[in-house]
Amino acid sequence: MQRSLFRLGLLTTLTFVSPALAQLHVPAQSSPQLAELNSRSNYPLMRANSRCQFVISQSELGAPGSLTKLALRYDGPSFGAAGGTVAQLDVYLGAASVAPEQSSAIFAGNVQGSLTNVASFANLTFGADTSPNPSPFGGPSGELVFVFAAPYVYSGGPLVVELRTLGNSNSGSSVQNLLIDAEEDPSTGPKGGSATLNGTGCQGASLSVTGQRAQFGVISCHGAGFGPSLPVVCILGISRTAWGSIPLPFDMGSLGATGCNLYNDWLVDLTTTADATGTVPAYSPALAWAVPATPALSGGLLQFQALAAKPVNGLGIVSTNNVQVTLGSFTPLSRGFAAHFHHLDADASVASINLPAVFAMRFN
Repeated sequence: MQRSLFRLGLLTTLTFVSPALAQLHVPAQSSPQLAELNSRSNYPLMRANSRCQFVISQSELGAPGSLTKLALRYDGPSFGAAGGTVAQLDVYLGAASVAPEQSSAIFAGNVQGSLTNVASFANLTFGADTSPNPSPFGGPSGELVFVFAAPYVYSGGPLVVELRTLGNSNSGSSVQNLLIDAEEDPSTGPKGGSATLNGTGCQGASLSVTGQRAQFGVISCHGAGFGPSLPVVCILGISRTAWGSIPLPFDMGSLGATGCNLYNDWLVDLTTTADATGTVPAYSPALAWAVPATPALSGGLLQFQALAAKPVNGLGIVSTNNVQVTLGSFTPLSRGFAAHFHHLDADASVASINLPAVFAMRFN
């Protein structure tokens, strides 16, 4: 299969070892550790800050047992001679509340109960992998072995594995160092999707949509020009031509909001509060729409707009432009793993990328 750079591509490797070593490899259904996997990841060791969550089925993990450490492997060769440092790296484990194919971009929703912080490290130093051969699990000098503070008892079922990193010295540098070996199923998962702006906002209010605009992904609505520290309502509809018997767009000037329009048929909404500058940032959990993993939604049209409190007219309301999202496609996952990542924030609530992928992992 074609190798991808973490789409950052991901997917893992499995090594077959003696049962006496009591090791679990992820994914357990992958090929033996004879060559690098089909992908590689610049999470977590090439991102300034990141949250990486994997939901892994028991079929990929193997038999239950007591886990004492986690080992990753470089995607060799990484051609640069320099390594890097990470100010903080934390490893979390916990029971998953859903199977991988049912997991979503909302991190907390994939966890049954709470996660356990099994390993926490400060000021870690990582070397580069200069070998053309697959890196050994744990890295050439053991820098990718993370020993748990106490054994974690894996009792079976789907497992959540998380890595959160802060303060990566390699952030923004060339992707030649510290790539992690990974596996991604390129034939499944979310693909495509687009967003088109239409209409205009009033009094400086504007709305944008980012994220994976396909099933199994998340659509993040964000904008500016709202009332500082005042309510914002993001409305979702499916029509830009009529709201019941009301033609759209609807001019709200008759209600006291001169120059403001309602652009969609308002079927459901999410609410939040703008910050002190009147902004709602991207990937705010309050305005993140997780798209169900339903293939039949492919090509569907969604209409987004925001209304916000702002004392600049008789109605005290401003409206944004409309954003039409055309959903991409989704092919159901064929393997027992899914990955959810946020590319900038180790404490993010919502993932910015969601893939049928996993790192090459070994548990002892």
